[in-house]
Amino acid sequence: MAKAKAIAMMVVLAVLLCALAPTYVMAAAPATPTNVSPANATVDISLTAAFESSAFVDGDGDGHAASQWQISSVSGDFTSPVFDSGVDETDLVGIVLDEGYLTYAATYYWRVRHQDDTGTWSAWSAQTSFTTIGAGTAPHQPVNTSPAAGTTEISLTPTLVCSEFSSLNDIGTHAFSQWQIARSATGFAGPLFDSGATEDLTQMDVAAGLFNYATTYYWRVRHQDSYGQWSLWSSPTAFTTVANRPPYAPANVSPAAGATGVSSMATLMGSEFVDPEGSDSHAASSWQISDASAVGADGGFASTIWSDNLTASYLRQIIVPGGVLGSGTTYYWQVRYYDNHNNASGWSTPTSFTTVVLAAPEAAFSALDDTAEIVALRTELRLQESSTGADIFSWEWDFGDGATQAWSIYTYPRDLVARHTYAEGGDYTITLTVTNAAGSDNASLAIHVLAAPKAQMIALPQVKAGQTATFTDVSTGEITSWSWNFGDGTVVVWDADSRPADGKVTHKFSDGGKQVVTLSVSGPLGDSTVNKSIQVTGGKGWFELWMAIVAGVLVVAVVALFIVRRRMGKKPAAAGEEKK
Repeated sequence: MAKAKAIAMMVVLAVLLCALAPTYVMAAAPATPTNVSPANATVDISLTAAFESSAFVDGDGDGHAASQWQISSVSGDFTSPVFDSGVDETDLVGIVLDEGYLTYAATYYWRVRHQDDTGTWSAWSAQTSFTTIGAGTAPHQPVNTSPAAGTTEISLTPTLVCSEFSSLNDIGTHAFSQWQIARSATGFAGPLFDSGATEDLTQMDVAAGLFNYATTYYWRVRHQDSYGQWSLWSSPTAFTTVANRPPYAPANVSPAAGATGVSSMATLMGSEFVDPEGSDSHAASSWQISDASAVGADGGFASTIWSDNLTASYLRQIIVPGGVLGSGTTYYWQVRYYDNHNNASGWSTPTSFTTVVLAAPEAAFSALDDTAEIVALRTELRLQESSTGADIFSWEWDFGDGATQAWSIYTYPRDLVARHTYAEGGDYTITLTVTNAAGSDNASLAIHVLAAPKAQMIALPQVKAGQTATFTDVSTGEITSWSWNFGDGTVVVWDADSRPADGKVTHKFSDGGKQVVTLSVSGPLGDSTVNKSIQVTGGKGWFELWMAIVAGVLVVAVVALFIVRRRMGKKPAAAGEEKK
């Protein structure tokens, strides 16, 4: 009975276990999907291809919760895929790849797996391969739109315009363009302008300063897509820039037509610069003066006494240099302007003027410093010009020491003071010559320039003892006393009264050897000394004294040797021998 109860209990437990079994049995994984598209070994696949797997299948009836898509560039190796969607809850059996993952003409391998709503993943699908479209699918070659081929009168700052970006199968987007401009159809190897990769995609503004007037240029462009693929260059086309127009002819402003009493260094002035371009600037002018009104074929004077061509410094007015115009004479003048493209206007209408009747100037100047105190190398002498007369155009200074200075109406100092420093003392004559259209005149001033003493002498480098040697003083500067020291105790002193006119002094050396002669000079501006080494030959010099000592030593030695020999010559007597 007990056994039957046990069996019955076991049966009940078995029934209960069977009833509860579905709760505890592990859920089955979804079925392994298959790659549907792109099919294995498919070619010419877009860089933004659509990928499709088989439908989700799960034996337990679970729902499709997510998928994971992977693409690799290496067969069988998905450790570093070029694309991995991760857990994708949206793209379950199909996904469209964004740009940037695939490149042209490359082979890839892909796979997918499904996940059910219990979080269980299927096995990965068997990889299949595909090959992307080739490089020939780069963006289409663009077309030059504007300026159109052969267009003329194009602005110096045009806008280049090309066709819109397009590509086979609309692959990629327009990322960059590159624009080039050259001076010839074959000059793009070294273009005048190259934009490089720029975000100016279908039009580009040319900056000012690149183009010249009336010049032909060639241009081209190419497009780059978002994959870095460049199109072919557009076919180059040419255009020609607008021709620049010259400035308008100016008018003579001053001297006014028929003016009289005009300075012989007249200031010519033209009207304002006016140019039809509006943006051009006044770069230069040409001026002409003639003593006759006849005009040549080009509008300029048939003959000129003065002209100044392409002057960039004197655009609207210029001073006629001194010496060009005479006194009381009638002249004709005209001017023309140039713009910054070197285009010349026509000549102004010639007008006449008559210069003032002049008298020759009178030269005059004075020293601003006490000329008795001018010291060479120390004092700058200042000379005030005070000449009289109209229209002086030339001042020439001669300072008497070889130095000169010239002034013109462009270079003379506003204070009319000439400055000069003398290098050496002495007597000088300063001369100023002034000139105007009627003639020249000069004035002079004699000055004495002081100088600090500088001792100098002339002497032979070698003399004989006992003979007369001559020394000459050639010192310079302001000197009041001279002192000779001959090194043997002899000193000779001069003052201004006792100094010989020839500056010579004589001396006899009694002893031979090297002697140092010193000349010292003094004056109100200082002292100076010079030394001269003299070789004295003969006499009782050190050489003779040394020879006497040597001779004495030899005599003593000979006498001593004689005495010794005499003593050694007398032998002692033998024992028992009688001395004789």
